[in-house]
Amino acid sequence: LPNRLMINSRLNHAIDTEHRRSEIYAEEFEYEIVEFDPPYPPERYIEVLDIVEASKPDCMILDSASHEWAGKGGVMELIDKIQASGKGGGKFAGWAELTPRHNNFVDRLMRSSTHLMVCLRGKDEYVMEDNDRGKKDVKKIGVGPQQRAGIEYEFYVSLLIDQATHYAQPMKDNSHLFEHRMDMLTEKDGERLAAWCATGVNPVQKARADYLALEALLVAHAEKIGDEKLATI
Repeated sequence: LPNRLMINSRLNHAIDTEHRRSEIYAEEFEYEIVEFDPPYPPERYIEVLDIVEASKPDCMILDSASHEWAGKGGVMELIDKIQASGKGGGKFAGWAELTPRHNNFVDRLMRSSTHLMVCLRGKDEYVMEDNDRGKKDVKKIGVGPQQRAGIEYEFYVSLLIDQATHYAQPMKDNSHLFEHRMDMLTEKDGERLAAWCATGVNPVQKARADYLALEALLVAHAEKIGDEKLATI
């Protein structure tokens, strides 16, 4: 997908919290790797995003944002430390402090001025299913991302990638490009997504165009009926 979001021939930037795992794909795709080591409090994510975005890449790939929530120095670890300190508040201790900090991180994601692709680790559950021999098999299924509940609804497009088939299933899709689909993503999907991102009208330009069109209509009508005053507005 990011390969086809490059609109100005500038490199994509991969912000890597996965111990340089992005290097595995270096021979297949072209991007700059930004190493991001722990700790992972929300403020460090914001700082790294600011620094990388300042270089004006066509697309930023954040892999992964799960560490902000469940990684070393992330929100859940910070909550555990506050609760262990015995400052009071019971199981709710720390949330008054950490919720605004986490919300600032989410807000920073939404304010990106370039294309932003956010990867999240999957959260799995195990279920029993009947196999073709009439016996039970244990199957691992994805039930969402390792992040605060509902984060998938913050994005224009959120896709759940099946671990076994690599098929993408839409969780949210404002673009309508992935609706009723469950298949493997290709660079063609990136082209279609880039085209969708490029559509739309600047509201100020549209308002100006509408005004000029109305003005021209009124002048034409005034000239037709011979009203000189109306024709000079």
